[in-house]
Parts: sequence; C-alpha cells; structure tokens
Amino acid sequence: MAQISLKNYLAKLERLLDEGSADEVIEHSRHLLKHFPKNAAAFRSLGLGLLLNGRWQEAESALRRVLTAFPDDYRAHLGLSEAYTTLGRGDQAISHLERAFEQNPNSRELIDGLRGLYRRFRQTDRVKIQLTTGAIARQYRRNQSPQQAITVLRSALERTPGRIDLSLLLADTLWETGSHVEAAEIAVDILKRLPDCVIANQIMTRLWLEAHRPTDAARYLSRIEAVDPILAYEIVQGPVPDNAFMVDEIDYRRVAQTELVSRRPDWLQSIGVSASLESAADASTEEEQPAWLADALATLPDMQARKPAPPLIDADNEDWMATVRT
Repeated sequence: MAQISLKNYLAKLERLLDEGSADEVIEHSRHLLKHFPKNAAAFRSLGLGLLLNGRWQEAESALRRVLTAFPDDYRAHLGLSEAYTTLGRGDQAISHLERAFEQNPNSRELIDGLRGLYRRFRQTDRVKIQLTTGAIARQYRRNQSPQQAITVLRSALERTPGRIDLSLLLADTLWETGSHVEAAEIAVDILKRLPDCVIANQIMTRLWLEAHRPTDAARYLSRIEAVDPILAYEIVQGPVPDNAFMVDEIDYRRVAQTELVSRRPDWLQSIGVSASLESAADASTEEEQPAWLADALATLPDMQARKPAPPLIDADNEDWMATVRT
C-alpha cells in the first residue's frame, strides 16, 4: 500500500464528502480508525458519510463520539440534528440545531431550519428566533469583549448547570483573560464527565507546561494525542512536518470489490463506537504515550525533579492549584 500522512488523509476525506462519495468516505474512515481508534476527525468524517447513506442510527453513534472530544463541534451538531429529525426525535433535533445556531446565528439556513423544526415537532410558529445565551457569549468573544462573555456564561450556567459546552466556553474564555486557576478548576470538573474533551485537556496541558512540569502535563497531552495527534504535536513541537503520522492508504476500488460497506450494518461494534455520549465518555481509558510524545516531553525542563512531587489534582481540594504557583 502507498503511504499518506494523517493530515493529507483527512483532507482527502473532506474532498470525498464534498463530492458525495459516501461509501468511499466510510471505508477510508474505518481504515483510519483501525490505526487511530479515537481520532475525532475520522469519526466526524465517518458520521457524515453515514448520513449521506441514510444510515441514521450509525451516524448518530459516530457523531456523538465526536462530541465527547469536541462538545461544541458545529458539523457534528448539524449532522445529529439531521439524523434525529429523520428518526422523529424532535427535542433532540431541535437541541442540536440550536447548538449549531449559537455558533452561526446569522445563518438564514439555520434560522429557517429551526422554524421548520418548531412547527413540525412543537406546533409553534416562531417569527423570530431569539439569540440564546450561548450565542450572545460567543458574539462577545468575537467582538473582543471577554468579560461580558464571562458574565453571560456565569448567568447561563446558574440556570442550566448541565451545559458542558457552556462550561467549556467559560473555561476557555477565562484562560484567555489570564484567569488560569479558575479555568483549570472548571476544566478538571469537565474532565470528570468527558475525559477526552480536547479543550479541557489542552488547558491542563498548558497549565503544567507553563509551570515547567511536563511530567504532569503528559497525562492530559496523551489524551489529546489519542483524539487529535496533530494538535498534540503542535502543542509540544510546533508545526507538523509533512511526513508525520504516516499510514497506509487503502485502495478503495479493490476493497469495494470484496466488501460492500452498506451490507455490514454491525461493523461499528468492531471499532468500539459507543451508542451514547455518556457511555463513550465512561469507556475512556488512559492512552499509552506514543514514542514521539515521550521523546518531546523528555526534552522539556521539569521543575518537578527539583521539589517534592505534588499531590494528584483533586477538584475537591481547594489548595491543589498551589502546586503550579511555585
């Protein structure tokens, strides 16, 4: 087999999706997931390919897996809304389209889509779609007004404390404003529920790297590497070389002659796709650190060797952040 980098392989999947080549996208995504079992981009391509084929329940499983790593993934929310609409699950269809609308509130297509869902499932004609607090907070961020965004997000989370996506947006905004301690505390809480959440793991990685503690950063960076190895490489090493993360590229035409993807409806089980967001998060395990990551971290100065090891981070211990201030 010819070899191709992960970055170029994922770009190829995007082109195939644009062309509507659903079967080929599914087959290539399956192949990538054998090499990168938690890769969020591969799951996203897989889910979108399954949508194109009208395989709604399988698409749901793949796209919900994306949300365990990126709770605000725009395309995953759009895809899930489409799947749930077809499956007649109105509340979920509306919820996911609202999450997408929060990120793109000026989209006429999304506005019309929400109106259609309200009419179909709630028998309500909404002339005007109101901006949600999530949409308002994102607008403040885009307008370089992070403090207003923080105020809106705190208020929203008092009313809806279960919105992990808003908690994540708050943590990210706090980090950008320099409130690293509070951002990390929120990130730790998120990781209890979504261990693979990339932004939360990224906050903890940056926290420990800035404290010159790469050993403590390693556990969080390993989780990022499992779902987005390109991002993990960029965090530690900088720009990703063209030959990073090489993988065999399958010959789709040859494979298609021996196995028609549409005749294998149960294949998802073989790569461990969870049927729900919660079970996917609960099933997450610590990943073995790849050689390139271990080598990269070994080159960084580790202040931990010069002082007693801190206790494991405990969100219930108010003093845990003291270990990164010294």
